[in-house]
Amino acid sequence: MHSVDELFAVVVREADDDDARWVAIRELHALGTREVFERAAQLCRSSDASARIAGADILGQLSAYADEATSILTSMLEDGDPGVVECVVHALGQQQDVRTIEALARAAIHDASNVRWAVATALEDLIGDERAERVMLSLMRDGDTSVRDRATFAVGSLSDHDTPRIRAALFERLRDDDRCVANEAALGLARRHDARAIPYIAGAVESADGEIEEAADEITAPDMLTELLKARDALGDVHGLKTLINRCRARL
Repeated sequence: MHSVDELFAVVVREADDDDARWVAIRELHALGTREVFERAAQLCRSSDASARIAGADILGQLSAYADEATSILTSMLEDGDPGVVECVVHALGQQQDVRTIEALARAAIHDASNVRWAVATALEDLIGDERAERVMLSLMRDGDTSVRDRATFAVGSLSDHDTPRIRAALFERLRDDDRCVANEAALGLARRHDARAIPYIAGAVESADGEIEEAADEITAPDMLTELLKARDALGDVHGLKTLINRCRARL
C-alpha cells in the first residue's frame, strides 16, 4: 500500500506514463479522505499546468466531496491552458451531474477543438436534458471534423434518446463532407429505424463500404421491409437497395 505522499508524487511526476498515473489516481479515489481532497484542490491552484491537470484528474471522481470538487472544477474552465480545460471537462463529465451542463455548454464554444471534443464526450450521457441535447447538436455542426464525428457518434450510437431535433441533425450529417461522420449519422438514423437513412445506406452498400455494415444490419430489421420497398419504388431496383431488401426478407 502506497502512502498519500507517494501516490501524489506519481500522479504529478509520471505525466508521460498514463498507466502509472491512473493506477495512483484510482488508489487515491479508493482512499477518498479529506486529505486527498485538500491536496488535490491545492494542485488545482498551482502555477504549473501539469499540476493543475493532476489535481483535476483526482477531483473528477472523489465522490465524497463531489459538490466541492464540482465548484473547483467549474472555476477551472476559465484556465488559460487548453490542456487544463480539456482535462477539467473530462473530470466534470465523470460526475454526470446535470448541474454541470451550463458550464460545459460554455466550454463547447472554446477556441481549442480538443476542448470541444471533450465536451462532446462529457455530455453524451446527459443528452436526455434538453440543454445538453442543444449543445450536442451544435457540436455535430462543428467546424472541426473530429468534433463532429465524436458528437455524431455520441448522439447517434451511444444514446437511445430520440427527438425530432436529433433525427433532423442526423439527417443533416448524411451530407457531411467527411465519410466517417456521414456513416455515423446513417447508423444513428438506422438505429431509430428512420427511413431517411435508406438511400445513403443503399449507396454505401453499392460501393462496398464495409464501414456501413452495422447501419445496414439495423435498417434491414423485419419491420423495415415496407419502407425498403417504398424506397425501391422511388429509387428503382438498384443493386444496393436490392441487397438490403433481400437481407430484410431473409429475417422475416
